[in-house]
Amino acid sequence: MAFTKVLGPGIHTLSNITSHNIHSSGIITATGFDGPFTNLNVTGVTTFSGDVSIGGTLTYEDVKNIDSIGIVTAREGIDLPTDKKILLGDNDKFTIYKSSSPAHAIIENAYSAGSYLRIGSANGVIIGSPISHNQSMIRGYVNGRAELYYAGSEKIRTTDKGIQVGTGVTIETNGNSNFVGVSSLGTGATGAVYLYNPDADALSGTTNDIYGWKAKTYTQGLQVNSTLYLSRSGSNGLGLAYNNATGSYITAESGFLRVGVPYGGYFNIYSNDVYIKDRLQTKNYAHFQKVSGTEYKVNLYGGNNVVKLTTEESGVNIVGTTTTTQLAVTGVSTFSSDISIISTGDANLNLVADTGNNNEASVPTINFTQDGGTNVFKVGVEGNAGDTFTGSTGNTPYLITTTGHGGMSLDFGTNNALRMKLTNTALQPAASNTYDLGTNTLKWRDIYVDNFKTTTTGFEAVGTQFKFSDTGDCNVIINADTDNYDENHHPSLSFKQDGSTHVLDIGVNGSTVDYTGATHNFAYVRTGGHLNIGLEIATGNTTSVKRLTIDHNGHITPGADSTYNIGSSALRFANLYADTLYGAVQNTTFTSAVTVDINGNNSGTTTLLTLDNYVGADITTQYSFIDFTFRDGNSNNTPQVKIGAQVMDDSSTGQQGEGAGDFVVQCAVDNASNTMTEMFRCSHDTKITSVHHHPQSDSNFDLGTNTVRWRNVYADTLYGDGSNLTGISAGTSLSGSTNNTVCTVTGANAIQGESNLTFNGSRLDVLGNTDGNVQASFTSASDPNFKIQFRNESSSNNVGESQGKFGLFYDSNSADICGMQFLRGASTGAGTLIFTNGGTETFRIESGGAVKMSTNNARIRMGSGHVFELYHNGTYSYISDNRSGGSDELRIAGRAVRILNQDSSSTTGYFSYTAAKLYYTNYEKLSTVDYGVNFAGTGAIKVPVGTTAQRPTGSQGMLRINTTSKNLELYGNTGWVNVVSTEELGTSTNPAKSGKVLYNLGKSSGNYYIKPDGYTGAAIECYVDMTTHGGGWVLVASFTPHSGFEMSSNTGGLNTSSVKSYYTTKPPNGNTRLLPKDFINYLAHQNTTNGTDSDYSIMGVHGRSGTGYVHWEVKANTSNRSPSFDFYRAMYKSNNANNNMDFKIRQETSTNSTTDYVGKSISGSYSNYNGGRAGTQDGNGSYHYLIDDHYGGYEWAFRENVDDIPSNGFNLSVMFVR
Repeated sequence: MAFTKVLGPGIHTLSNITSHNIHSSGIITATGFDGPFTNLNVTGVTTFSGDVSIGGTLTYEDVKNIDSIGIVTAREGIDLPTDKKILLGDNDKFTIYKSSSPAHAIIENAYSAGSYLRIGSANGVIIGSPISHNQSMIRGYVNGRAELYYAGSEKIRTTDKGIQVGTGVTIETNGNSNFVGVSSLGTGATGAVYLYNPDADALSGTTNDIYGWKAKTYTQGLQVNSTLYLSRSGSNGLGLAYNNATGSYITAESGFLRVGVPYGGYFNIYSNDVYIKDRLQTKNYAHFQKVSGTEYKVNLYGGNNVVKLTTEESGVNIVGTTTTTQLAVTGVSTFSSDISIISTGDANLNLVADTGNNNEASVPTINFTQDGGTNVFKVGVEGNAGDTFTGSTGNTPYLITTTGHGGMSLDFGTNNALRMKLTNTALQPAASNTYDLGTNTLKWRDIYVDNFKTTTTGFEAVGTQFKFSDTGDCNVIINADTDNYDENHHPSLSFKQDGSTHVLDIGVNGSTVDYTGATHNFAYVRTGGHLNIGLEIATGNTTSVKRLTIDHNGHITPGADSTYNIGSSALRFANLYADTLYGAVQNTTFTSAVTVDINGNNSGTTTLLTLDNYVGADITTQYSFIDFTFRDGNSNNTPQVKIGAQVMDDSSTGQQGEGAGDFVVQCAVDNASNTMTEMFRCSHDTKITSVHHHPQSDSNFDLGTNTVRWRNVYADTLYGDGSNLTGISAGTSLSGSTNNTVCTVTGANAIQGESNLTFNGSRLDVLGNTDGNVQASFTSASDPNFKIQFRNESSSNNVGESQGKFGLFYDSNSADICGMQFLRGASTGAGTLIFTNGGTETFRIESGGAVKMSTNNARIRMGSGHVFELYHNGTYSYISDNRSGGSDELRIAGRAVRILNQDSSSTTGYFSYTAAKLYYTNYEKLSTVDYGVNFAGTGAIKVPVGTTAQRPTGSQGMLRINTTSKNLELYGNTGWVNVVSTEELGTSTNPAKSGKVLYNLGKSSGNYYIKPDGYTGAAIECYVDMTTHGGGWVLVASFTPHSGFEMSSNTGGLNTSSVKSYYTTKPPNGNTRLLPKDFINYLAHQNTTNGTDSDYSIMGVHGRSGTGYVHWEVKANTSNRSPSFDFYRAMYKSNNANNNMDFKIRQETSTNSTTDYVGKSISGSYSNYNGGRAGTQDGNGSYHYLIDDHYGGYEWAFRENVDDIPSNGFNLSVMFVR
């Protein structure tokens, strides 16, 4: 709306004026100004009925009244009316003002005690009359004197010694005073000081006295000429007087007569008859009287001059009820009723016995009697030991019940209830398991008892520490079976935690042992309770470190790898028994003989010692030796002897491959060079070689025996007489011999050269034929039908043809009992070796090195008892360990172990020292890490699912889904606790916090139950839009033409159950749908400022002045994203959003479809919103709701003063919150 400048008496309009500049020389009157105004220049009088807020500096010209919240500066002064105050400080405690009654100017400090009003200046302070009179009253100087004035003249000043009055009187802090020129004080000729009547006309008198004196000092004190009055005012106060007829008087003319003496001093009144009376001397208070030469009496009076207390020679006589602050009684006193000791301060009852300290039998005692004088209870102090009761100690206080009523127990109670009872035999609590000795912060230092019992079964201590300490030895002894009667009784120390979980025991086994495999009377340390719990041993100087672990399977491991020793160089274990030793032995030193004692089996195949040399790369020429060294005090070259083994690679001429080896002995031939020379070799090709081979002694040892002979002896020269050689005869005929043929005996003295059997010195050939006849056969003499044979199977050279067999055969059956069959391969260097049993193939080794077993369930078995098996059953393949022992294990060892699929293209499992990993389709899904287990990928972890009745026995850390309670539950320290609901989010029993939460879970648009964080009402079923402008928008209001509707009057919501139905259609006229104010506010801010579950935003869609609709979003700026900002009110009072919210907006001018906005976004960046209007006030029906005329008029969700919504064909007006 445009603004028209009018020069005249003023402008007055009922409509709103929006302007950036107002210039007026007259009066502006308005029911309200709703800015902001960038420039307001008013020359005349402007009246504002409400508040005016000015962000910058406000300059006043000729202004007489200012009510400002901030700092006000004035050019020429500030004029405040009478009784109008300048208020300073918190709670306005410091005030400056002109008071009308009394008519004073007041500077007042109203702060609490300890707070002062301080007036300060760099040079000093002057308090005086108005400036026009220029007269001082009080002056103070920095670090100097203070002065008091009268009529502008100084009268008193402070000095470094005290006070100076005028020029003649000084009073100093050390007690010295000087009075010079003071007319009311004088001295006589004798040195006396006289005080005289200041009204006397002149000074006169004798040489000793001064006329008109009232008092004078003299050698014995102060002499007063008449009654001496001590008064603080002009009237008489305390009077001291003497009357020759009636005696001496001390009177108090008014108030009280108080007599006080310094601590430790006395106030003495010397007289045989002293009365203390009232001022008029008509009533007696006390009478001190000498009755006789040695007897004195004191009477104390009450009302009507009646004596209430009289002191007698035997004590005190008290008449009536007596109330006293202190009563000291010597001797026996009898009271006919109750005694009350009441005081606003301390109240004490003192019993003082043996005041002369000369009779130990005199003791203070209070006796309690009842029932006709029966003495039941005494409180006192013992005299001599044993006087009052047996076992008592001299001079010791006591509480005791007597034999009255048969000797009662002594009860102790607090708060009108029995707490403890002392009987003849025990000190007992009033109730079992109810009261404590000491507290958590106040503890008894020591408790000394013969037997300490807390349960019917023994001793239990509850706390964080049970400590035994002594300056000498300190032992804890657990002694069981003290009578040596029952061997099943045994001592033990148990450690429990997590409720009552039994974790650690230390003890000795009885006849019924405590664990499997235990031994009677053996001491033990045992763990259990928690799953997979072992025993750790730690040591350390300041910080303990784990050194040793015995795990739950019984394995003993050190606290760190390759760090700790078993034994030391000085302290060694006698023997170490183990099936297998692992690790490096190159640094191992044995100081005595080593015996390897193994119980082998009767098959003669026990391996006593294995030396494993892993070379890392491919084997070339490798030796492994055992060195023998001999040392003395001299310098020795060692070793002197080496025993070992040698292998070489396939290319070496001396070996057949990496699987064959030689046994080698080397010796040092001299001490100078320590040259090692091979002396003996037992080679893989059945040869034994040595440098020289000598018998131990001459002509005493044989090669072979008469029955066990060497087959051939090859030598350049044979020495000896040859007399024992047989089978050599002259004339033996040889036929059919050619080079390299092997000869056979064909008859007497006949040798036949076998053309099919040749030996060229390195190879023995048996030439085959084509009919499959046996080519070589070894038979047993006991049964010649059993034969070890070499057979030529076929003359064909085709690939896959059987070229021959080697095995054990039975003559009557052509099938082998067990044997090997050779198949020709595709080349001369390839082939297949088949192992058969009964003529049936069991497994084969192919040319590529593959070992194949074609029969299902055929097994490769290893180990004692063949418990380790590898086989395939036709469906599955197995690696099996069939042992049944509780500690038996199948181990797969390696620096790292990887499990692959069939073609090795994907990993399914990987295991190493640092981690174990499981895969799915070659993607890692689970791995172990130093802090536990890590789950990888974007999938999920499936936990067990079951009902409450199906819960397992709980153990801390268990996690499962409970289908009964519909919760993910965790077993904690004491039981199952719910972690999170598993029910679908957005239901009535599991409502969502906001639409944003549902959107982040990938939910689609629809109706969901919502209950924002902090909202205390019931969850409300709402429509949530997941596609429009980023999604997650909850429908909170749908407006319709509605007479008298105001949001400010409907904070509890309106038709809340059906709001969800109107996100694309308008409700019936007069039936606006609106959710409650608290629900909308908590939905917007979620009771937090972090924005996790909300965006602090409101989105609206409504009509415009023409075709189409307006689609907008307003979002609280960063300083208003908190629970304190009222989003609900900003929806209808749009100026509440001004400068507090940012906004985006778009308009659609081509369609009136109420579903067109769905799924569309508002592009562009946010900008500050300041287009809202204030309206009038809540309940006044004049608000225009957001977005309030952005593109032009008629753009708001609802208009209260007309009760309508904007509609030019677009029949929808809704608001959402995210």
